[in-house]
Amino acid sequence: MNTLLEPSRQTEPKPASTKVRQYTGEVVYIYAFDVAYEMTRQPIRELLGQPVAQFAVDASKRSPRQLFFYRPQMVTLPPMERIGPLGAV
Repeated sequence: MNTLLEPSRQTEPKPASTKVRQYTGEVVYIYAFDVAYEMTRQPIRELLGQPVAQFAVDASKRSPRQLFFYRPQMVTLPPMERIGPLGAV
C-alpha cells in the first residue's frame, strides 16, 4: 500500500550511446523472372499414373487474354468407389 501513496519519481533519460555500430556484408538480389527465363520446361507426359492432356478453354469473353502463353494441363482420374459408413461413396 505504501507504494501507492509515495509520489512518483521522475527518472532522467539515459544519454544515448555515442558508439555507432557499422554493418558489413553483401546484398544479393535475385528475381523470379530471371530464373524462369533460364529454366527449360520439360513437358510432363504422365501424372499420378495417368496421361496429361491440354485443357480446352472455350473462346468466350471469360477466357484469359494470354491464352497462347498459358496452356493449362489436366489429368482425368479414373472413378473410384469406396464404402463409407453410410454406404457407397
